[in-house]
Amino acid sequence: PPPPFLMIRRPPRSTLARPRRQRQMCIRDRDATNNRAIWADASSSTILLESTGDTTDRTTEIQNSVNNASYVYLGPGEFYIDSTVKMPSNTALLGIPGATKIIRGSTQDNLLRNNNTASGLYSGNENIFVQGIIFDAGAGATSCTAVAFGHCSNITVADCGFTRIYDWHGIEYNAVTNSTILNCKFYDFQGVDEDEEMIQLDNMGSTGRWPWDTGTTVYDSTPCRNISISNCSFQNGRTGIGSHSFESGFLHESISIDGCTFDSLTSYGIRDVTGKLYTISNCTFDTIGVVGIAHLENATNDWTVTGCTFSNMTSRAIQMAYVAGLSISSNVINSTVSHAIGFDYCDNSTITNNSITDCEDVAIYCFRSLHSTISSNVVKGGGSNQGSTEADITIGSSVSVGSNTQDTIITGNYCNDINTRQYSTRTVVENNIITTSTTNTTSTEYRELNNFIGGVWEVGSLPDHNDLNAVQSATNAPAGERYHLGQEQAERVQNLTFEYIGVWNSAVTYGFGQVVLLNNRRYISRVRNNFNN
Repeated sequence: PPPPFLMIRRPPRSTLARPRRQRQMCIRDRDATNNRAIWADASSSTILLESTGDTTDRTTEIQNSVNNASYVYLGPGEFYIDSTVKMPSNTALLGIPGATKIIRGSTQDNLLRNNNTASGLYSGNENIFVQGIIFDAGAGATSCTAVAFGHCSNITVADCGFTRIYDWHGIEYNAVTNSTILNCKFYDFQGVDEDEEMIQLDNMGSTGRWPWDTGTTVYDSTPCRNISISNCSFQNGRTGIGSHSFESGFLHESISIDGCTFDSLTSYGIRDVTGKLYTISNCTFDTIGVVGIAHLENATNDWTVTGCTFSNMTSRAIQMAYVAGLSISSNVINSTVSHAIGFDYCDNSTITNNSITDCEDVAIYCFRSLHSTISSNVVKGGGSNQGSTEADITIGSSVSVGSNTQDTIITGNYCNDINTRQYSTRTVVENNIITTSTTNTTSTEYRELNNFIGGVWEVGSLPDHNDLNAVQSATNAPAGERYHLGQEQAERVQNLTFEYIGVWNSAVTYGFGQVVLLNNRRYISRVRNNFNN
């Protein structure tokens, strides 16, 4: 459980006159060599260790303390350790945020982890709390993960710092559930490739994924579930948060990343290859080398990206693939060299209410995806890197790549141009404000309706006109032409039927209904924009 000091509340003023008797701290032991005190309360539930101010190895003292006390406090200063400290269940290791530092004193590949991975699933350890400590792996090219937890539940790492980590990770959660990482800072990592996530989520599949205690660890492929990462910062490294190992049938699930900042990372802000039910919200990304948020491999479902801000992206802001149930909404994207939002091989996607400025390539790119809605997005500026068949909003492909992009609705957007490419099927483009043009490159079953293009409503875009002759001639109008009658004209029309104005195939029709009588006034009923199969 959380240590008591986290639950302190100021008591009512009436209780301050008779304060409770406080638990007294006493000297439990004294190290004669270094003349330093080890403090504990009378019940031995709390121990305080002080810094010696030198590079003496403190591993044994810290290990003995967490083995024998529920709460171990490290005072301000530096604590060098030459071996790994292993935490048992129901313990807390606590420092003073920004003032307490644990430094790797040797070449060990881990500073802190739990002490039991011999039990599978999430049953190894529980209720471990780490707070207020900077973990520093020191300079040097030897791999290290600072803090690792495997086969655990109810783990919290809060208000900690992680720096000078070479090659591996700041925190690894591996087969962990119902756990939190809160208010932590990750900075100045020395990664060698994009797989060096500052926070890694992994599943317990092999010794390559959990290289410690290999003789006793249960490798049962358990993934992570119900993980919350919030208000953390990631600066100067390769990848902020992610995973790079995949095992079919063992997906991380219910991952929440909220209020985090990602700055000056050479690979990814967030990259996942094996997670579902992801929610990424209210995060900030600035100067990311490859992609801000990415899921690029393996089928998954239910991802939400909302309320995030992206700036100065040296490639793409958001790139998703193989996701069923994708929602990208209310994000602000400023300055990308490549696509702002791309989604490939996805199903049931909603891209809505995003603001995109100065994207030099395609702002929103839908490729080989099904059942997509792109709505109410605003795209301004950019476009200098677009190809000849690309536009601010681009659908489909210019070359045959297997299955087509299908069933796409593009509505209510503001942008420079829209291009529906050759290998796309059943696309509706309606009610958009487009400053230049739309292009349909021989897309099949394409419908364009009621768009304001280059300052002019496109032909047949539902004017409230009084030209009854034009309305009556609509029976011979080409596919895509529409007419809307004002009340006066509707009253003059009797039994006028517009049917099969557009016929896409023998099973799909588009047309108007008959004039109907409503409150003694005749109106023309309209059915538009439907695919009736």
